[in-house]
Amino acid sequence: MTPAGLVIEAVMTDADKMLVATRVLLTGTRCRGCGQASTRAHSRYCRQILDLPSHGRSVQLRVEVRGFRCGNSGCTRQIFAEPLHRLEMAEAVS
Repeated sequence: MTPAGLVIEAVMTDADKMLVATRVLLTGTRCRGCGQASTRAHSRYCRQILDLPSHGRSVQLRVEVRGFRCGNSGCTRQIFAEPLHRLEMAEAVS
């Protein structure tokens, strides 16, 4: 089962490893500094979550995370990342 808010891009397996590559479904998110909505992507990077082996293979969940720009010029946090710990409760910004 895929965690809510993620989409699976690829599943790669070899003799000793299984990698599940995912990305966040949201088109935007809110700044954690001021709460303003943003869809202006700034950058991308990957986070990896390792789990216990399954059937003799190490398991890795790779999540592509985007950084966003805050459009509020008065906000002290100009760049922020998508929050992964709240995927089930996240709202899409349209």
